[in-house]
Amino acid sequence: MNRSLVVLLLRLILGALGGWFLAHFFFPNSSPWLAVILGAIVVVAAYASEAWRLMRQKK
Repeated sequence: MNRSLVVLLLRLILGALGGWFLAHFFFPNSSPWLAVILGAIVVVAAYASEAWRLMRQKK
């Protein structure tokens, strides 16, 4: 498998687990959609951090 695809899948899985953990730890009576939203935020933050790191590395 392509390395970038493996990284994407790993981040999606870890983002989903992180969203589930955050939702159930901080908001135990919430709906499952909150876990999806928090997981998406975790994944987007990871990609933004990686893009920012690569931009700084280019300079």
